[in-house]
Amino acid sequence: KFEERKIERERDVILR
Repeated sequence: KFEERKIERERDVILR
């Protein structure tokens, strides 16, 4: 379930 949190942060970086 930790991977889901990592994906959320990666998506934020892509949005930036």
